[in-house]
Amino acid sequence: MRPNDLYTALWASAGWVAIAVVAHYAVFHLVQVERRARTLVCLWGVALMGYLWTGLVFELDRWRIVYGAVVLFGAFILYMPFYYTVSASQSVRMLIELAEEPDGLTISELKQRNPIDEVLQGRLETLLASGYVSRHETQFAPTAKARLVVRVFRLVRALWRLGPGG
Repeated sequence: MRPNDLYTALWASAGWVAIAVVAHYAVFHLVQVERRARTLVCLWGVALMGYLWTGLVFELDRWRIVYGAVVLFGAFILYMPFYYTVSASQSVRMLIELAEEPDGLTISELKQRNPIDEVLQGRLETLLASGYVSRHETQFAPTAKARLVVRVFRLVRALWRLGPGG
């Protein structure tokens, strides 16, 4: 074991994190991406493979490779919620729209700019396609898969003492 192996592993990991972020930017700007989550996971998976390859090229010991992989995984865990907050948060979108209007906006103007019915329909379609809800004529109901997820989130919400809506 060489004393600088840890630094090499950490710098290599940080480099592959940067590559994943740049690749995200490039792919999402150059190609129409249909499955964003799958694409992001694949990009980060490629970054992990690249990091592991780098670790082998630099002949890092197993533990140093693991340390760098943990850093890369941690960056992925932090990056994904950040990305989805920026890309999908209705609250963030409304704040941006309000900030762009010096005199503010009325509720009716916000409703015109934020197609709430279309967003709801799109979210229901996503839940249907993912197998989290089933449709019975005009009503939607959670599937067994969704009920398991709901239990986990109810527990987390109870632990964090979150009320309705957040």
